[in-house]
Amino acid sequence: MSGGWQVYFALGLTQEEQAVDHRPLGDTLARAISATTHPALHRVAGHLAPGSFDEPFEFGVEAILAGR
Repeated sequence: MSGGWQVYFALGLTQEEQAVDHRPLGDTLARAISATTHPALHRVAGHLAPGSFDEPFEFGVEAILAGR
């Protein structure tokens, strides 16, 4: 593998994790998005709230090791 994109992946994910305001966004987001006024966004809102960064990190590391 050539290039340093793997380093940028690790640094970028670390920056995102540190930048997250650790207040529960799920409640704020749920109050702001109505199923009536924003039906599509309401359906995917659960995927937008910040959760654990472990899952995307593990996915990225597995992709790097697999050469994807």
